[in-house]
Amino acid sequence: MFIPSSAADLGVFLLKVRGASMAPRLRPGAWAVFRTTKCARPGDVVAARHRSFGTIVKEVVSATGAGVQLRGTGLGSTSQERLGTVAHEHVLGKLVLPLPFTGR
Repeated sequence: MFIPSSAADLGVFLLKVRGASMAPRLRPGAWAVFRTTKCARPGDVVAARHRSFGTIVKEVVSATGAGVQLRGTGLGSTSQERLGTVAHEHVLGKLVLPLPFTGR
């Protein structure tokens, strides 16, 4: 994860996508801009800290008082059941701008 101090002050951060779990929306090697938030709704793509997988980027399936259920959209992504519920305080931010992969 790369968070320039001036960008963090604005409530945004960049993540480089690793893996194909969110393809085709986010391809491996692409960068994505996220806005810091703990509030996530179904359909949002979020970055979150997962107890087993570290920092992940997934789509919100549902949100309850206990947290959010997440899923990947790419083939072979970790199942929603295996991801389990991620507490709201572990949601880092919501995707605002996917940047195209340039091949380098």
